[in-house]
Amino acid sequence: RQELLENFEVTHDGVIYQADEKSQDRMARAIVAMETFPAETTINWIAKDNSIHSLTRADLQAMLGLAGTAQANIWIMK
Repeated sequence: RQELLENFEVTHDGVIYQADEKSQDRMARAIVAMETFPAETTINWIAKDNSIHSLTRADLQAMLGLAGTAQANIWIMK
């Protein structure tokens, strides 16, 4: 399980992003920091292939939701 969690990824709009626990923490902090800005505000986010993408708070929330759900499934694996 630990190896799966350390190398965890999510795909959002056809782009693969790292989604290990440290990456999820970064997503959560960015979401909180962006709460006071207009919904269309974007932040540059680096994908697994090192390409840069402009993401909105909603994009990050979707990615974090995917990561959290999939991570929960890893933890309950037998």
